[in-house]
Amino acid sequence: DIAPDRLYIGNQFCHLLFPEERCLFEMMEKAQRENISITLAYTYIREDMLKTTDELLAKVDNWCKERQTTVEVVVNDWWEFCESIRNE
Repeated sequence: DIAPDRLYIGNQFCHLLFPEERCLFEMMEKAQRENISITLAYTYIREDMLKTTDELLAKVDNWCKERQTTVEVVVNDWWEFCESIRNE
């Protein structure tokens, strides 16, 4: 049997293809239960989405800490990435 070893969530080119928060964490929980690595793919971040994106990334970070695991984050917006690091 061939089974996937990584789940890619989101899309690097269209922000409309990133799941809502509840769905995101349900997919992450299922992937963890099935021992599948997780990659979150972020597109460019619209100005009006900066705060909610930062909040969501903080929740993902907390989720990882609680479960002693990591997720890979693909960033298509270096400004957002740099701001997130600066705010840690």
